[in-house]
Amino acid sequence: MNTARLMLAWVLFGLAAGIVLQISGHPAYATIAWAAASLPVALHVAIGVVRSLLGGRLGVDVIALFSILGALALDEAAAAAVIALMVAGGEALEAWAEGRAKGALTELLARAPRGAARISNGEITEITLDAIAPDDLLLVRPGETVPADGTLEDAGATLDESMLTGEPLPVALAQGARLRSGAVNAGSAFRMRASAGAAGSTYAAIIRLTQAASQSRAPLVRLADQWAIAFIILTCCLAGAAWGRRGLADLRRPSPRAGGAGGGHTLPAYPGCPHCADRRHWSRGAAGHCGEGRRGTRTAGPHPYRDFR
Repeated sequence: MNTARLMLAWVLFGLAAGIVLQISGHPAYATIAWAAASLPVALHVAIGVVRSLLGGRLGVDVIALFSILGALALDEAAAAAVIALMVAGGEALEAWAEGRAKGALTELLARAPRGAARISNGEITEITLDAIAPDDLLLVRPGETVPADGTLEDAGATLDESMLTGEPLPVALAQGARLRSGAVNAGSAFRMRASAGAAGSTYAAIIRLTQAASQSRAPLVRLADQWAIAFIILTCCLAGAAWGRRGLADLRRPSPRAGGAGGGHTLPAYPGCPHCADRRHWSRGAAGHCGEGRRGTRTAGPHPYRDFR
């Protein structure tokens, strides 16, 4: 099991354990479980960020790092665990895709031709791929891979082109048909005339493209890294604005025990009662008026204006 899968399994276990502990009435232990699930992911992302900085680039992973650490600092361990799950899941999917790409490249290299049989003056000579030249007459035996692009010299041939086109059924070709390197001879031996060297063949171009794709980053990832700094600044500004607005709202929110026109309980006044005309009377809790006690609570005494019909 590679690191990405192991990290994903750890986060899933910690997140599930925290949910069980929270439901069972142990919120403190649930917080510990969620924090334990998210901290290894934060460490992994931090190492990646440091390596990116040493390489002269800044990726968007720093946002994930700040999100996890910020959630833990604000005692939001559950949110940190969810962010860690997103990061670990993304890396696991990336590792899976990379593994499939490497497997396809390995299969391509395994099926690449290792040599060719050249017919010259009626004799068959085994040569390397680099020795193939245009107009060479080559012999392709049953089960061998076509070493270079060219044309069919014999009356017919049956080729397996599944590695090139994905077609599972063999293809029957007639004399003069164009042959592409990488196809496998699924019939009897035939002769062909090479039109180019092995380096300029179709199969060699496919291998080069596959190797380049496996070693490079995806266009979307390159675009994200290109705008990483601007995206980080924008994210920090939005988070700071949300934080500031929440803080101002908390400051302006009246206290439940505060008196005055802007605070106190919102209990209705009794119609016709001169003491209850002002709702601030309930927040002041003046005893002896309207049968109410301290903090605006009603007492057992009768209301003088109870019957206001």
